[in-house]
Amino acid sequence: MAWNVWVIATRSTIPLSLDEQVIDREIRHEKHPGEDDVFLLAFDSGRVLQVDEAVYRAVAQSDRLQKATFAETLTIDRAGENEGVIALSYSPDMMRMAMVMCLAGISVVLLVLLVAFREGAFIQPSQQVES
Repeated sequence: MAWNVWVIATRSTIPLSLDEQVIDREIRHEKHPGEDDVFLLAFDSGRVLQVDEAVYRAVAQSDRLQKATFAETLTIDRAGENEGVIALSYSPDMMRMAMVMCLAGISVVLLVLLVAFREGAFIQPSQQVES
């Protein structure tokens, strides 16, 4: 479950470190074009990242992207000129996924506790009465 949150979080690039040049950009249309499209950036290192639409739209082929791990800004260097710095944020999808995963985790803990109580795991054994 936590892996799903991580995968969606990396689309923002916030948890990633970048110092790479974009060599290709691609949009893959899914079942509902314009709603659930996949935005891909290919880098000179051979790495391909799925990114949020805002990141995809901000960069062009040949841009050099730079950012530190967990930095919330991305520096774009276009053709040797500093194109600027864009603010990054987690997508609404990531926020919803994080909330769902937290609720799922709480539900599992409550279920385990319920089963443990029903099975008597938290009941002190009664003291034996000697005759």
